[in-house]
Amino acid sequence: MNIISNCIRYADSIVELSLEIVEDNKALLTISDDGPGFDINDLPYIFERFYKGKKGNSGLGLAISKNVIKKHNGKITAENSASGALFIIELPIIQTH
Repeated sequence: MNIISNCIRYADSIVELSLEIVEDNKALLTISDDGPGFDINDLPYIFERFYKGKKGNSGLGLAISKNVIKKHNGKITAENSASGALFIIELPIIQTH
């Protein structure tokens, strides 16, 4: 929810979510917006605890999100796309029988 709310806060008008299954055992969730994207100087630090960009709030949301995803054996990355910010979340799919 934190990632989505961040995208909503910075978006001009569009937030897109996409989910696909890759390699039969991984879910790939992408969340993007059409806002200004990340300041290139902030990008390496956005997942660090208490780091805030120019419009940041507490500097905790992205750090907590990364920790939760990591606890589920996943990975999150962020980058600038042609139209704004892009978050990529990879999570393993656990097969149950």
